[in-house]
Amino acid sequence: MDFEKLLERVAEEPTLKDCSALLESAKGYDEIRMLFDFASKLRDENVGRTLKLDSFIYPVKKCVMEKYCIYCSNYVEKFRLEPLSHEEFCKAVEFIKECEMKRVTLEGGYNPDNSKIPEFIRIARKAGLETALDIYPVTKDELEIFKPLGVSEVYASIEIADEELFKTFKPSESFEDRIKLAKEICMQKTGLSSTLLVGLPGVWDEVCIRGIL
Repeated sequence: MDFEKLLERVAEEPTLKDCSALLESAKGYDEIRMLFDFASKLRDENVGRTLKLDSFIYPVKKCVMEKYCIYCSNYVEKFRLEPLSHEEFCKAVEFIKECEMKRVTLEGGYNPDNSKIPEFIRIARKAGLETALDIYPVTKDELEIFKPLGVSEVYASIEIADEELFKTFKPSESFEDRIKLAKEICMQKTGLSSTLLVGLPGVWDEVCIRGIL
């Protein structure tokens, strides 16, 4: 199929087969330029062209995994950090405001205890910061609590789209639970952000595309 027609078909209804064929066909400058133009158009239509600078406050809760993700700083004992106290969190917010940042992401390790998160959200929002969350796990009920407090976006990072490789890199986590959280975030009509690692050995384009779709 002609590259331009294939691109139009993907634009109307992206499928794993067509997306894979599109990447496989993008060999020359003209095809790659068309692919980037198409991606830019999607970006403009969905999120606009404004470049947003983000700040992070980490860690807002301690990771309690029995087996750490092997690419995380927690995997190396000397890099493990204790969660910030209320006072330390407030100082971090003040510093971010002094830097004239407009947005902050509250980030923490794997820990079901989210009891301190609502108060941290209130502090960040009172300071006028757009607030996102990168904490895990989060229940559906907690999402319903966080959104009215002013959370604009929640992360549900898949990170590794290959399920077997996911188990190797993240032995204490569930691939299915990550996908479930992403769906629940969308159902709440809260912004969804997700990270996907590409270029890992043995992970084919089709696997990454499946993770995106």
